[in-house]
Amino acid sequence: MLKSGLLSRPFAQFCVVCEARSVKEAADRIGVTQAAVSRGIKTLEHQLGVELFFRDGYRLEPTEAGRALKAFAMRTQDDIRRLELEMATIDASRRGLLKLGIGPIWSRKPLPQILARLRAEFPTIRLEVTTAIAPLLIEDFRAGKLDLIIGEIGDFNAESGMHLLPLWRTERAAWVHSSHVLASRMEIKLQDLGAYDWIGHEHDNTLKHLVAKRFERAHIEPPNVAMEATSLEFILGVLAQGQMIAVLTDAMEGAAENYGLVRLPFAFDDLSLTASVLYHTNLVRLGPIRRLLQLLQAKEEFDFACTVLPSLGSGLIANR
Repeated sequence: MLKSGLLSRPFAQFCVVCEARSVKEAADRIGVTQAAVSRGIKTLEHQLGVELFFRDGYRLEPTEAGRALKAFAMRTQDDIRRLELEMATIDASRRGLLKLGIGPIWSRKPLPQILARLRAEFPTIRLEVTTAIAPLLIEDFRAGKLDLIIGEIGDFNAESGMHLLPLWRTERAAWVHSSHVLASRMEIKLQDLGAYDWIGHEHDNTLKHLVAKRFERAHIEPPNVAMEATSLEFILGVLAQGQMIAVLTDAMEGAAENYGLVRLPFAFDDLSLTASVLYHTNLVRLGPIRRLLQLLQAKEEFDFACTVLPSLGSGLIANR
């Protein structure tokens, strides 16, 4: 939990006990006596008129009221963190924390360049980056755990107080190792791709559906997905060792070539990916957020390996 002078001591102690599930461990974490933590919890219970914990064996579990207060505490912690981030943009000597969520494909290019640039411009701001698939990032974003997410968000219906801005588009193609039988072919047909085992990302259900529909339209049996993984690095490593096929994006071209992989000459017409940025509109007033949105829309400064979509205009960001 975030420490802040804006929290009362009993409330802060409650937050630590929720994490530690133990008065003793909570006391050790914050450097006070167990008696002090117990008094803090009793003070809070007296103020609220409810019990906050019950004992389950050796652990303390929050009651229904405790769970409600814990949810409030998490929202409060995020609000305080964002306030501290705002203070850091006003006073360059102060530190702040910016929490970002990035899809695994886009974490390779161009996000490392962009975030390095942002960090150079705001040296007192610490960046905490979570890499995961879009559904998980959206869940954390809605819960207030992330300030901004970048990835293949799809047809997400931005709710009040949110804004979804399309950024880049990248194409996808079938890739194999250079030793693969198909690597030397000048022409590849769909049935050729279906003759070999495939490897894919475990959670990319959209891609699985699109590939299956493509084969069904041609009245060809869909390929056997013999292996799935959640790590793109692992998928590249497996491709480098055998005769499997994977669909990769152009944004991964550099990494794929480092593993000795080659793109097959077969056009998938409907497998392009679009990256968007989803952010809380009330955070655009913060200098680091506003600058990050500007960098994400820059067309000339970064090596994208994908198509930069037309900008909706810097005025959209500057005037929010």
